[in-house]
Amino acid sequence: MLAAFAGRRLPSRKMFLGFIEEVRRMGENILFDMLIEEGIEKGIEKGIEKGNRKGLTAALLKVLSRRFGAEAQEMAARVGAIEDPGELERLIEEAAVAPDLDAFRTAMGSPPADPS
Repeated sequence: MLAAFAGRRLPSRKMFLGFIEEVRRMGENILFDMLIEEGIEKGIEKGIEKGNRKGLTAALLKVLSRRFGAEAQEMAARVGAIEDPGELERLIEEAAVAPDLDAFRTAMGSPPADPS
């Protein structure tokens, strides 16, 4: 069982739950406690990171909407696909100063809208 964890392969759910139960029956287990604590910490970090990214995405979309109106809605999918918080922060600043949506598209790396 430990070999499966050491190899970072996820065993079947039944196997994993059986392992957890065995450890609980053994009583306090420092290694097990450390693994659980590490997993919880990683989960919290990922949750905070995801929440931060979600907030930055919402802020960017709001700035675009307020500055450029309904036309900015076309950018929602592209903005939603950005995962780097630093890039989202940069684009919020760009959206705040861009003279028009085409200038923002250029700052974002998108071609300007086709005038036709």
